[in-house]
Amino acid sequence: WEASFSRSYFLTFRENDPNSYATNRPRVTDWVMWDFSQRMWGSSFGPQYPVIDEDKLKKHIQGIHNAGDYAAPYMSAWFYYSRNPQEFVSEVKRWKDEYGIDGIYSDGLPGVDWLTAYIEMRMLRQLFPAGPLIIHDSAPQTGNATRRFVHTYATYTLLGEEVQSNDGENWPYPRFVIAQYRKANCLGCIKGNRWDLGGTLAEPLIALVYNGRPHIGVAYTTYSPTYLPILDALHQLWLEKGDDPCFYDRYFLPKAQQLTGYELGRAGMPIHEITGELPGQVTVSLSTWSQNATIHYTTDGSAPTPSSPLYQNPLTFTQPVTIRAATFKNGLERSRIDTISITSSAPPPQNQPPVIESGPLATPDTPAAGENVQLNVQASDPDDDVLSYQWQLLQGPAT
Repeated sequence: WEASFSRSYFLTFRENDPNSYATNRPRVTDWVMWDFSQRMWGSSFGPQYPVIDEDKLKKHIQGIHNAGDYAAPYMSAWFYYSRNPQEFVSEVKRWKDEYGIDGIYSDGLPGVDWLTAYIEMRMLRQLFPAGPLIIHDSAPQTGNATRRFVHTYATYTLLGEEVQSNDGENWPYPRFVIAQYRKANCLGCIKGNRWDLGGTLAEPLIALVYNGRPHIGVAYTTYSPTYLPILDALHQLWLEKGDDPCFYDRYFLPKAQQLTGYELGRAGMPIHEITGELPGQVTVSLSTWSQNATIHYTTDGSAPTPSSPLYQNPLTFTQPVTIRAATFKNGLERSRIDTISITSSAPPPQNQPPVIESGPLATPDTPAAGENVQLNVQASDPDDDVLSYQWQLLQGPAT
């Protein structure tokens, strides 16, 4: 969570001033060194990434380090000539040893064999325990967009290229790739260069609603007056409410919807407050940060629906119960369900044996051989448990 508010990455080029990193993008922590190698994009085949100007490269890395930031040059595990993980990582290590880089931006990962991508990511994370691993991966190119166990070693993923739609803000695909929260748990971004939103600012704002972060630098330049104050407000909210394990669902999501103006995804999960305890009376109060929304609940274990009882006033209980509550709002999906278990803090009473009150009586009491006999007994249980019985012939013939 902290990194999602404090870390971001941005492009830098050879012609930039190597002494400007501390001031030109104060919010940037990780710098993608875009054109410092002779091998770029599809032309990056080959065993090495030769440096174009070694003196400039070293000055830029020194400037980045002087600003307290991380240097991550462009490389590509996808375009690399070999599918041997050791060879690719060895070339990355050469840059680390010779020039002091802190991580890499990889333009794709091997997609023919996902295991190769997985091994490379593990090796890269071992090489850079805390440095940025920025992975640009697209589903049509490599298929790795669904392999969260590959991306879990990344610092950022940049997904979504080569997929397009005119559905605007309701297109479901960006929701899948825009964030890695509860998936790979790295920082998720979307390239979205073919996502028709009617305005570039929409992309970073929608990313916040889904707990993603913006595409490389887009919100830290032209749109920083709008985006950064919202990010700061959400950061402050995390400092206040972040101990809640359901922080995103209860607080972050509805607040991001309100601040960005994009009512997308789920409604805010209910917040509950419990007073009292069993044995005795327990009161459960429910609320939600989603504006103009209703809360419905059940006590029979089923999932709440709009037809379930409407929460209007605090609920009181004197017996153990499980409450399931959800928020409903027009235009949004049902919230994540809040499950509240009310149990007694007193030890359970000791089970008492049943009591035979009369009998057993046999009718007739002296039956002849082959005659049917009716046996009667009256019993009760002090705990009101359901009783079972069994008759046993102790002596004499069975018929």
